[in-house]
Amino acid sequence: MVACACILWKERCIGYDAGSEDTPMDIAIHLPDDVATHLQAAQPDMPRHVLESLAVAWYQSGELNEEQIRRLLGYRTRLQVHAFLEAHGVPLRYTLEDLEQDRAAHDRLGI
Repeated sequence: MVACACILWKERCIGYDAGSEDTPMDIAIHLPDDVATHLQAAQPDMPRHVLESLAVAWYQSGELNEEQIRRLLGYRTRLQVHAFLEAHGVPLRYTLEDLEQDRAAHDRLGI
């Protein structure tokens, strides 16, 4: 028998309809019972664990940026994304362009 872990983050999912971010994507992952039992013993909230694991992998590969990760995981701020990535041992991708944008923002704000 195969177990099914379904993930639905209706208001937190990046939409697959190019015209709307509000369109959720349902993803079903079919796991053998023994694998599902083993994983759920360590991760009681399996859908969230899978979502976070994908977020880490997609960020590390460059497929998603911080803003996309923020929306995917339902965070309100970039700092929450930074804390999430730090907790998972993932370094931030901070480029010279990012630094220049931050400096320009600071100048505009007078800080």
